[in-house]
Amino acid sequence: MEKNVKMTKKIIPALLLALSFSSPVSASSKVNSILPSGKTMVMENLEAWKFGESLDELNSMVMMPSFNPYIKDRKGSTALDYAVINKVKPIEYHLKKEKYKYQYRTASKMKYSDFFSDDLKIGLLKAIAAGALPAVKEFLVKHPDFDLNFELGAGITPLAATALIHDIDLAGLTFVALTEAGADVNQVLVRQGGAGLGHVFCAKDNFLMMLLAISKGYDINLRNKDGADVYEYSYQSGSLYCGQHLENIMNSLNEQVL
Repeated sequence: MEKNVKMTKKIIPALLLALSFSSPVSASSKVNSILPSGKTMVMENLEAWKFGESLDELNSMVMMPSFNPYIKDRKGSTALDYAVINKVKPIEYHLKKEKYKYQYRTASKMKYSDFFSDDLKIGLLKAIAAGALPAVKEFLVKHPDFDLNFELGAGITPLAATALIHDIDLAGLTFVALTEAGADVNQVLVRQGGAGLGHVFCAKDNFLMMLLAISKGYDINLRNKDGADVYEYSYQSGSLYCGQHLENIMNSLNEQVL
């Protein structure tokens, strides 16, 4: 009897140790596997996800160190493509940050002279769109009185150009640098039919940039040429994240926080 007790004491710790390692390893190895559908677990979950559902499971999968965002399905689509198509914006933010990290790392090393020569306006827009934040900051230091509220082309302003940056953190830092240097968050984009920054960001359901603009004084009551404010425009364009956040803001202003 005593021998059995001793043996049990040895087996139980060994079993617990095995169980503690088996689950994570199994999950991490499966996350990149191509399933019979021709898709990965992440792809299938992105395709099945509905707005308003929890993202905990998807978040845990894409945050695994072993997760490979570059794996493609049979048609050549990646997890990022699935996130964009199925409008899973929080996952899209994360996967875009991963996809473009090397591009923006290179851009951060670009010099002021790589962008600015004769036309400072065009140079500034190019530097912003490229995600070259050091060059943008150097420009703002060298030209402290430069008017940052110009509009070129089909309605591109320095602040609107931040919507072209795929890394949400880099976009936010660039946006803040421009506003602190005098860029107007309530500038009307004449060449975009009177749209405001909120309309620009919410066209792609970029709710984090919209919230940043609001934190810097953006007026959510500004209307575009069709008479729609950013909340109305969000639902017209199917931008559910922007619409939900704006609804929460408006309800909180009415002391009816959802």
